[in-house]
Amino acid sequence: MGPISNESRRSHASSHRIVLALCGAAWFLSFVPNALAIAGDPVAQADADPSDAISDEVLKPLSGRRVYKRVCMACHTLSVWGAPKLGDHVAWAPRISKGRPALYFSAQNGLNEMPPRGNCDFCTDDELRAAVDYLVEKAQPRRRDD
Repeated sequence: MGPISNESRRSHASSHRIVLALCGAAWFLSFVPNALAIAGDPVAQADADPSDAISDEVLKPLSGRRVYKRVCMACHTLSVWGAPKLGDHVAWAPRISKGRPALYFSAQNGLNEMPPRGNCDFCTDDELRAAVDYLVEKAQPRRRDD
């Protein structure tokens, strides 16, 4: 093999910039659900009396759907970095076949490009499992009524 051409180097650098731009966009978009959730959350906006800001609603665990919308959808809506899309039963089938404990383990510890806890540092273990359950539920094939 001969020396690497300048054109090849430029192409590699351009590809590297594109990957970095996509990573940056995915990172930025991961904050959008949280920002929207806070914008519509009266508890997060409470400014009258700080003692009123803590309510039973805040202390309730998040549902799997809410965890998905706040965190998981950043990657699982567009299949970023190979994440299986919400509702794609074909992509989810091999993962689901390994069993829920394996899915919980992957969510907790990360898998491939997914970071540990899916970057949901504020999620409890139960909330993380609820998010996995939500994704699995949505991945079930729809049955037709004949």
